[in-house]
Amino acid sequence: MEFTGERLVPTVGGLDDLFLEHMTRYLFASSLIEGKRVLDAGCGCGYGSYHLARGGAESVLGIDISEEAVAYCREHYRSERLSYEQRDVLNTGLDEASFDAIVCFEVFEHVPEPEVLLDEMRRLLRPDGVLVLSTPNANTYAAGGKDGDNPFHYREYTPDEFEGLLKNRFPQVFSYAQNRAGGLSILPVHSRQTGTTLLTCAHLVRPPSESTWGEPAPTTVAMDLCRYLIAVCYREERDLASLPGARWYSMGDSLGLQEVDSDLDSRTQWIESLQQELELRDQTIERLQVEFEDRTRWALELDEQVRQRDRLIANLQSPLSGRGSRRG
Repeated sequence: MEFTGERLVPTVGGLDDLFLEHMTRYLFASSLIEGKRVLDAGCGCGYGSYHLARGGAESVLGIDISEEAVAYCREHYRSERLSYEQRDVLNTGLDEASFDAIVCFEVFEHVPEPEVLLDEMRRLLRPDGVLVLSTPNANTYAAGGKDGDNPFHYREYTPDEFEGLLKNRFPQVFSYAQNRAGGLSILPVHSRQTGTTLLTCAHLVRPPSESTWGEPAPTTVAMDLCRYLIAVCYREERDLASLPGARWYSMGDSLGLQEVDSDLDSRTQWIESLQQELELRDQTIERLQVEFEDRTRWALELDEQVRQRDRLIANLQSPLSGRGSRRG
């Protein structure tokens, strides 16, 4: 399949940065889809749908308007929990309330009427369902359309525009900012309303250096300057115990991507678990030493018993050998 710029094609070389950029969003969504029936709306070439299927989803349906893309999906990314269909995200023809979760990444800017897209996604969600979607930030991405950098985009949206469209249809919307920071980060956005201006910023936690595991120093970036906008939207308002916190991703050696947890509590728990393992190791070594000493003592005692037996046998054999010589 040829890479035209409309969809990421993983088998085309030289797109590692773009692949990382796209896959971080699927890694991020994985924390919200475990055990759920998932729709990947605008699945492209299927790499993300495949990751969701392997990441704990009960089932994943990937849909795309392109027959060529769906054929590519079926050839390259197969799983018993995963299926693909050629459908239009604006009018899927799927049954109402069919999915627990929907992911819709980098589709918003590809459609002429995003309101229609949101209405269709809302229709497909169950009452307690969640929608995770993303779009480029118009403040940092050149305008689309025929005269823009990306002719496949109708237009891009500012953070305010994006959030406004979502809140018109979903009672709970949580905003995240995706950025580059020696990798890619997806960060929760804390906002406050001042007059008519929405001031937003995200705390960007950089990864620790390769030479030290010291606590990384946080910096602050303006929401308006982030590269991509991500939102977690709930069909109905819910009491939520937790949502994804800050994430930092880098290229990994075996899986292609790895997530680095910059949370201090997690690192503390990791250290405590190592200490427990060390204590258990010391206890095991001490037990083995005791067992070794017991076995050594037992071996020495057994050796002494063997020597005593040999002496007894020799003493018994001595008179018998003397009797035999006298009969001769």
